[in-house]
Amino acid sequence: MAIDVNDLRTEVNATTNDDVALTNCVAVAAALLAEYVSDPTLVPEVIYDKAWLAVGVELFNQRQAPNGILMVQDYGPDGSPSSLPVRVSADPMRPAYPLLKMFLGTGIA
Repeated sequence: MAIDVNDLRTEVNATTNDDVALTNCVAVAAALLAEYVSDPTLVPEVIYDKAWLAVGVELFNQRQAPNGILMVQDYGPDGSPSSLPVRVSADPMRPAYPLLKMFLGTGIA
């Protein structure tokens, strides 16, 4: 399995209007993971795909997060809307590291 634009669109709740940006995020996430994971066969496919999707989400959210803060719309128990600040990492690979760590080792021989 591989991550595609539809997977990322669903994950970030975007519309087809964002497909150009989503396509770019999927491609950049794939390139970053390929650079980090020299042998993808060491990682179970489901874990690799989860890391790929997580990196794609980070890349997409960085576009909408000036100064690393993304404002997320939320609704309270009474249905009233509120905005919540969520920090977006400067390193889009941040969510992938813990997922891949046990399969790639520490890098120290």
